[in-house]
Amino acid sequence: TWAALCLHVEIAEYMWSNTQEPIRAALFVVMLMRKLGKLNKVLVTSTERASVERIQTRFEELAIHILQGLHNSYGRDVIEKALRSQWTRMSDMTYIDMAFNSVSKDFVAEAPCQELQNRRWKDGLAEEPGIWKVILILLCPLLLLTDMIMFNKKEFPNIFRRFVKRFQVFQTSPSVKFLVEIASYCFYIAFQTYTIIKHVGKTESGDHNCSCSGYKAVWFVWFAGYLLEEMAQLYEEGWRWLSNVWNKLDLIMYSLNLIGIILTNIPDGDDSNPNCYVEEPYQWGRVILACSSILFFLRILHLFIAHKYLGPTVLMVRKMAQDFQVFLLMFLMVAIAFGIGYTVVLTDPADFIPENQNTILAGVFFYTFFQMYGELFVDDLNSATETQYFPRATGAADRVPVRRVTVTIMVGVYMAIVVLML
Repeated sequence: TWAALCLHVEIAEYMWSNTQEPIRAALFVVMLMRKLGKLNKVLVTSTERASVERIQTRFEELAIHILQGLHNSYGRDVIEKALRSQWTRMSDMTYIDMAFNSVSKDFVAEAPCQELQNRRWKDGLAEEPGIWKVILILLCPLLLLTDMIMFNKKEFPNIFRRFVKRFQVFQTSPSVKFLVEIASYCFYIAFQTYTIIKHVGKTESGDHNCSCSGYKAVWFVWFAGYLLEEMAQLYEEGWRWLSNVWNKLDLIMYSLNLIGIILTNIPDGDDSNPNCYVEEPYQWGRVILACSSILFFLRILHLFIAHKYLGPTVLMVRKMAQDFQVFLLMFLMVAIAFGIGYTVVLTDPADFIPENQNTILAGVFFYTFFQMYGELFVDDLNSATETQYFPRATGAADRVPVRRVTVTIMVGVYMAIVVLML
C-alpha cells in the first residue's frame, strides 16, 4: 500500500508478489488508486494521474491473471467459495465487494464472477422467472407447489414443509424482488396517472372534485411510502446520496409531486364558493403533477438497468445522450440564430409594443423548431401583413418585397443546414 501510494510501480509489484492473498491485495490497490484518481488536480498533477492510472491498470491485470489461473486449476466451485469469503484484514468485504468498490469492470466481467453473480441473482431458483409468473404466484401462493417455477433447493416430502421452503426461497430471491419492484412501481404510476386524471380535476358541473375519495387516500399513502423510503436512504447515506444521478431525479420528482399535491388541495375557506379550492394554485398544481408524472415514467429506466437485456441498452442510450449534448447545443445555436433573423427582418422597432413583445419573442422559437419537422410556414413568412407570431403595430405599413424575399432565402439556407445536421 505504501509503495502504491508513493507511485513506485516496481516496488509495489515486488511487495505484492510476496503477499499471502494476492487477489485481495491487488484489488485493494486498484480501489486505492481509483479513490486517488478522483482527487482534485491540485493534489494530483497530470504526471501523477498518469502513474495512478498505470498502477490501477497493472494491478487489475494481475488480479485477473491470478483469478484465471485458479479457475483453470481448481474449477468453479472452489473459486466461487473463495469469491464469497471475506478478507481477514477487512472482515466486511469480499472479493466481489472490493471489485465493485474499485469499479473493476474487467475483473467483474470474468467468468467466475459472472457465474457467482448469476447464482446470487437467482438464489435457489433453477431459472429466472417471468414477471407474469411472479404476479400470479403473489395472487395465489399455492401455485408454488406446481412446476411453474423450478427450484434448486432440496425438496421435502411433506407438502406443507415443501410449500414453506419454496415460499422462503421465492421471497428472498433477488430476481423475484426485482420483478416485484418493477410490477409494484408500474402499478403505482398507472394508479397515480388514473387518479390525477379522474379524481384531481373538475366534475361534469364544472366544480372542483373536492372530496378526498378512496383513490386519493390510497394514492397519498402509497406516495408517502415511496417518499419515506427515499428519506431513509438520504438519512443513511447523507450528502453522498446526491452523488447518484438517479437520486437527483428522485429529489426533483418527489418534490414536484409533493408540491402538486399541496397546491391542488389548498382550501378556499369560502363556504359560498362551490369550487372549494383556490383556482390559480389549483391549476398550477395540475401542471406540476403532470410534469412529475412524466418523471415517474422516466424513472422506470433505472429499474431496467438491472435487467440483463435492457440494462446494456439503457447504458448505451445514456452514453449516446452524453455525446449528443454537444450536437444539441450546436443545433440550438443555429435554430435561435435563424429565428432571430426572421424576427429582425419581419418586424420593425414600432412593432415591439407591450401587447406584441411576448408573441414576437415566441416566434423566434416557434417557426424554427416546427420547420425542422417539415412545417415551413411559407405563407406566414411571405405575408405582407401581420401573422400570428409577427404582428404589426397599429397603422404600420405592410412589409416590403425585399424583406419577404430575404426571409425565403433564409428559410432555404436553414432547411439545408437542418437536413445536413439531422
